Amino acid sequence: MDESPRFLFVDTPFNVASPRGPGRVYLPMAALCLGTALVRHGVSPALYDPKLGQQIVAHNGMYYHGDPLETIEARIARESPDVVCVTNLLSKDMDNALAICRAAKRARPETTTIVGGIHATLFPQTFLADPAVDVVARGEGERTIVDLLEWRRGQRKLDSVPGLALRGDGGVINLTPDRERIHDLDSLGFPNYSLVDLEAYFRLWRRGVGSRPLQIGARCMPVFTSRGCPYRCYFCAAHHIVGHRPRGYSADAVLAHVRELIARYDIDAVSFEDDNLSYDRGRFDRIVDGLAALPRRLAWATPNGVRADTLTDRELLQRMQASGCRYLVIGVESGNQEFLSKTVKKALRLEHVVTLAALCREVRLPLFAFFIIGFPEETSREIQDTLDFAEMLSRRYAVVPYITFAIPIPGTELHESARQRGYLVEEITPRSLVETISFKGRGKIATPEFTPDDLAARIRRANRRVLWNQLGHSVTDFRLGRQLARLTFGNLARIKSHFWR
Repeated sequence: MDESPRFLFVDTPFNVASPRGPGRVYLPMAALCLGTALVRHGVSPALYDPKLGQQIVAHNGMYYHGDPLETIEARIARESPDVVCVTNLLSKDMDNALAICRAAKRARPETTTIVGGIHATLFPQTFLADPAVDVVARGEGERTIVDLLEWRRGQRKLDSVPGLALRGDGGVINLTPDRERIHDLDSLGFPNYSLVDLEAYFRLWRRGVGSRPLQIGARCMPVFTSRGCPYRCYFCAAHHIVGHRPRGYSADAVLAHVRELIARYDIDAVSFEDDNLSYDRGRFDRIVDGLAALPRRLAWATPNGVRADTLTDRELLQRMQASGCRYLVIGVESGNQEFLSKTVKKALRLEHVVTLAALCREVRLPLFAFFIIGFPEETSREIQDTLDFAEMLSRRYAVVPYITFAIPIPGTELHESARQRGYLVEEITPRSLVETISFKGRGKIATPEFTPDDLAARIRRANRRVLWNQLGHSVTDFRLGRQLARLTFGNLARIKSHFWR
């Protein structure tokens, strides 16, 4: 392997509002994908995940679980990289990404710092305003990182690389042409996990410090089998990175990858993290059948959510369950069809949600559903329709709803609508986003129809009704109730055990 230039990828720790908040640890998938691209071009990069440190660190009025900045700076100095790539997944964590760039410059002033992620793609100026950031990478990065390697080798000019934001004279931000998205995902291959210590993640996940609240298995691996979403939900910003056109690995590639994970890392579960795992029915059928044919049963689930209207088939659900599916999560968002279609812009019929819920109850496959209330255009009656619909699904079909505030993330139509109407109760900053998603958080939108406190009270009342429904199901349908209890209360006990320890 070529030892020069030296690349170091650093993942950004996850901010929480309180030192008692959960310290989520997820695999740095973006860094793994970029590092894998470099390995294929003759470079052996280093990958450093400060989250594994799990110390509680106070920073900018927030907290994160991981290595303190002094340790991060020392690690960068020890690696002595020519390029430090900081992957910043969420807007709320951008202060940590900037702090890592500053630490990199202190440790090695001549290093080139590069930041990527959704917030960096949408608002590169917020990063380039800090002199510690040299380059912002916009959009998908596997091709961009290879071009940046060529630049460091002196084989091309920096401003000829598509998909960048660069600092120009007088602080002007110059954007190079947008980079075309990668359509043949099979040509990329899957991440090279030898770049990280997987056992360190497995140890933390077993203690309850997982990337997801509903953890399955002791050695569960996250897998992305596709990118892109054809829908245009106005609260979502993911399409700025992955686009609207669905692009998937072939079913054969997905199954080969799963078999390799079993053989090499002895995994016992897979968490499919796609936005649209079942967008292509033929491809999805082949994946399900391939999972069922594995020599050893593998548990799997869809914690990021799947489309309800792609799964309204009893025979398919039975095959999914037989292949190891432990639970499904769907995104519903609103219980008012007109509001869901016209304002949220989610192309989903609520009757398909009811059909799927009824089928899951029949085959005893646990089903969870995401709901959102407090959109700037939403009336009190429409909010109640959502709460009533969520409670009905819980009461009749044992669906477990997750009801949250509408979060005005910068770069979404939701944020722009709330801002233009003057409904934001405060400026949206990393700290305010962290406070919103905390356990006792409050929404950041207030309208003539509702206040954040109103929404919080309504969610509490709805959750109490849901809890009673679930307790009732545990008596009337012991098998399904036991599965739900194992997924929810079992994981809560594991998380609490970790913090008591």
